[in-house]
Amino acid sequence: MLRYLFSTVAIAAVLQGTPTIAQAFDLTNLQAQARQMTVRIRAQEEPGSGVIIARQGKTYTILTAQHVIGKVTGEEIEVYTHDGHKYLAQTQLTKQAIFPQAVDLAVLQFESDRTYPVATLSEYQYPLYENRDYQPRDQQRSELQRQQRDRHQHYVFTAGYPNVDLNNFAGIQAFVLTSGLLADSSATAISNPQARYASYEMVYSNMTYPGMSGGPVFDPNGRVIAIHGRSDGKSLGPDNQVEEQYLQESGNNSRVRLGMSLGVPSKTFLRLSNNAIRNLGLKIESSAPSKVNRVSTNWRPPNPFAKAKNYDRNPFYWLEEGNQLWRLGKFQDAQASFDRARQANEQLQHYAWFAKGFTAGFEQNYPDALTYCQRSITSHPNPSHFYDGYRCKAAALLYLQNYPGALEALSQAIQIQTKQIQVKPGTSQNPSDYAVMAELLFAQKQYRGALVKLDEAIQLRQQQYLGDSATIRNSRAMVLMSLERYEEALQDCDRSLALQPNYSTAWVTKGLIYKRMQQFQAAIAAYDRAVQLDPQDANAWNNRGNTLFEMQKYPEALQSFERAIAADPNNYNAKQNYADLMQFMRDNK
Repeated sequence: MLRYLFSTVAIAAVLQGTPTIAQAFDLTNLQAQARQMTVRIRAQEEPGSGVIIARQGKTYTILTAQHVIGKVTGEEIEVYTHDGHKYLAQTQLTKQAIFPQAVDLAVLQFESDRTYPVATLSEYQYPLYENRDYQPRDQQRSELQRQQRDRHQHYVFTAGYPNVDLNNFAGIQAFVLTSGLLADSSATAISNPQARYASYEMVYSNMTYPGMSGGPVFDPNGRVIAIHGRSDGKSLGPDNQVEEQYLQESGNNSRVRLGMSLGVPSKTFLRLSNNAIRNLGLKIESSAPSKVNRVSTNWRPPNPFAKAKNYDRNPFYWLEEGNQLWRLGKFQDAQASFDRARQANEQLQHYAWFAKGFTAGFEQNYPDALTYCQRSITSHPNPSHFYDGYRCKAAALLYLQNYPGALEALSQAIQIQTKQIQVKPGTSQNPSDYAVMAELLFAQKQYRGALVKLDEAIQLRQQQYLGDSATIRNSRAMVLMSLERYEEALQDCDRSLALQPNYSTAWVTKGLIYKRMQQFQAAIAAYDRAVQLDPQDANAWNNRGNTLFEMQKYPEALQSFERAIAADPNNYNAKQNYADLMQFMRDNK
C-alpha cells in the first residue's frame, strides 16, 4: 500500500507559480528598515551596494559582493549611508576574511560616530522542494498540487541603489526595494555555470538592475537571506552580426538576460566565515519567515534599448520589456512584448519563443510552455547549440509527466553543454541537470542509473563550492532504498537531515526505509516528526497509516488515512487504503 515519493526542486524550480497565502504585511516599514541598513559602495567605474551586518564601537562591518570592489583596496573605496554621509572603507578585515577565490562575497569596514541599524542574518532552510509521485493526475489533482506548491513559496525583497542616476550618487533618493518570489535556494534553477562557481544559490524573480549588486535580499521579517549579485540566463548578443546591429542601434553595450536574479545565501557566508568574522557579534536567526499576501513594489528600471531612434523595431527592446513585465506578474503583457520581439526579426525569434516558454512555465501553464520551448528550438539557427531551449522543454515535459520525453530533452541539453565546455575552458556542467536526470530515471525504475547521476551531481556541487544538498541526499536515500541498500539509505537520510533538520520529506523517507526494514516503531517516530513539520503532507499520513496497519493498529491507521484524505481529497492511494481497511475491519469483526 506504499506510495514512494522522490523529493526534488528540479529544473522545474523556474516554473513555479504565485502564492495565495494571506497575512498582514507592512511594506512601508520594511522599506524604511531596509533603506537604513543598505549602503552604496563606490570602488570601481560601476558602483554597487552592501548591507551593514555588525557594529563594534565606532566600527561598522558591511557585507557585499566581491565583484563590487574588484581589486580596489585601501581608501579608494567610498561608502555612502542612507543619510548621505560618505565614509572611506577599511579593507583590513577583507584581507583576513579570505573566502575561496571564486565566491562572490566580500566584507568592508568603516568608522562613524553616527548610529546605523545592523541587519540580522537568516540561515533558515527554505522548503522549496516538491514531492512527486509519478502517478497520472486529473485536473482536480493538478489544481491541488498547485495549491500544495503555493505552501512552499515565499516573497523576498531585494534592496540597493540602481545605477539609474549617477549624478545623484549619494543615493538618498535612488534607493529601491523590489519584491518577488523565491524560486530556489539550492542553485537548481541556475543555468549559467559561472554563477554557481561564485556560490550563487538563491534564485528569485525580483526586478534588479546594475548597481544593486552586493545589496541585501530580505525576507518579510527584514532579515538578510542572501547578497544579490547578478541575473541568470542567456546574455543576448553580440553573438552574430544581426545582434551586433541592434546593439549598435541602441547606442550602448546593453544585454538582456532572460532569467531570474541570483544571490549568495547568508548561510553560505556563515559557513565560509572564519574567526575574524564570527567574532563580530553577528545577529543570526534560523526561524521561519512570515507568510505574506501577494505584494508588488512595481518599480521598473529604464529600458536601455529605448535610446535607439527606432527602438520599437528593436527585438532587444521588446525582450527587455517582457523580461521586466513577467517579473511584475504581468504575464499577458509580457507575452505580448515577446511577440513583438519575435515579429521584429525572424532571425532572433528563438529568443522570444524561449522567453514565452519560460514565462508560461512560471505561470504554471505547462502545455503552452512546452509549445513555446519547442518553437524556440526549431526556430534556432543551430538547434544543436541551444542548451536553454532543450532545458526549458525538459522542465515542461516533467510537469506534464512525460518522463521519457523529459529525459530525452534533458540528455540533449547536457550533450550541448558538454560540447560548449570543450570550447570554453573553465566552465562546467550543471549539477541540477544530473539531479533531475536521476529523478527521471527513478520515475522509470532505472535505479542504478539514477544513483550514478546523483553521485555526479554531488561531485559537481563540490567542485563549484556549493556544498552538500539536503534534497539530493534525500533523493539518493530513496534510490538506495529502492535498491534494498537500507543502511546506506539511512546514512544519506541522516546527512540530509543534518543539513536541514526540518526537511519533512527526509523524515518521510526515513520512515519508508525503517518500514522496509520492519522497524515499525522507528518508522512511526519518523512519520510523526514529518507530520509535525508539515501537517498537510498527505503522503506522510498515508505512509504512516500503512505502517500502523502492518502493526495491526487498525483504528489508528484509519485515522491516518482520514488525515491524508483531508489534506488531499483526490489522493487515490489514501482513499483506496481507507476503503480497504474499512472492509477489512468489517470482515474481521
